[in-house]
Amino acid sequence: MTTSIVAELHDGPAHRHRQDGSMWYIPPRTGQRLISVTSVFDFIAKEQLDKRWRPGLSAQAAFDELPRVVAASRVKPCGRTNNECDHDFQDRCAACPCGDCKACMIRWLTYRHYAETKKARDRGSAMHHWIENWVKFDGKVSRPDPGEECAPYVASFLRFVEDMGLTPDSWELLETTVLNYTDGWGGTLDGHIRFDATATPKARKVCAKFGLVAPLLTFDSKSREKTDASFWPDNAKQLAAYCRGEVVLLDDGSEEPLPPTDGGLVVQFRPDGYGWRRVDTSEHTYRAFLANRESALWEIEYGAASTQVKSFPDLEIPGLAAQPAKATRRSTPRKAAPLALGATADHPPSEGARLTDEMIPF
Repeated sequence: MTTSIVAELHDGPAHRHRQDGSMWYIPPRTGQRLISVTSVFDFIAKEQLDKRWRPGLSAQAAFDELPRVVAASRVKPCGRTNNECDHDFQDRCAACPCGDCKACMIRWLTYRHYAETKKARDRGSAMHHWIENWVKFDGKVSRPDPGEECAPYVASFLRFVEDMGLTPDSWELLETTVLNYTDGWGGTLDGHIRFDATATPKARKVCAKFGLVAPLLTFDSKSREKTDASFWPDNAKQLAAYCRGEVVLLDDGSEEPLPPTDGGLVVQFRPDGYGWRRVDTSEHTYRAFLANRESALWEIEYGAASTQVKSFPDLEIPGLAAQPAKATRRSTPRKAAPLALGATADHPPSEGARLTDEMIPF
């Protein structure tokens, strides 16, 4: 076990910071800003999320809250729908969106997925924290209590380690910050796990996917609320990157070389059990990740300016004289309309009176 690295376990990356709306790793040794691997994927349109899951949540919420939706359709917009107040979300003020008008209801349905995404993220964080403590304290975890929400996922994890014959000593790295200075990224991998084909029949199946008796695998855990297994291409690109980390960044700012592994394994924990997949961590997959990284950096640094008027000032066209400035039109006093016969300035014509050619005395 790589004791010097595992001893540096912590609740979160010590040198990760949020800037420009994304996460970055800034190692003290160089001060270089390295984009987070997970932030790279924030800029990628995902088939399952964008075309199915998010619209499906909005549609389901509309039916679940049908009486509210119908009532809101009869309420005029409050004019405060897009206000973002600084106070605690549980407080209310006069500038807060009403939440009851048509515009507020549309916004609530549109962004329904944010609440579910946060719920899944919190659950995943709680699971990672529990697994970390399980490894740190030699499988004896009395606290923190995983809570009712995470209890089924913890049970699935314990079933996984039993089926695979794993112990806390099987983890050679855990919740470790890895950096790649050459390609400009950083990330926090879930761990390196040593499997043993002789431990259990299920462990042998995992090892058979790699053709090794005792492969050391870059491990990533996911939690999924639904009971069917579901794995995505981003899982492969993420682990392809983690397999190519150059150094491990410790909490005190020091660095150590990242040990190589034999491949990547994603394990998905669900309320009804777990599933695992070997993922493609080839050079081809890593190049796909680097292409996503370049696209993400472009979005962050240049995306907003790429269509702004001020980004493209007027330039002189070769061979054409400069366009003369437009002459300013002088405003001239408007001639007063002739008065109708019998009318004077002091006595204007009555309403509806019209001036005709026969009425003009010349």
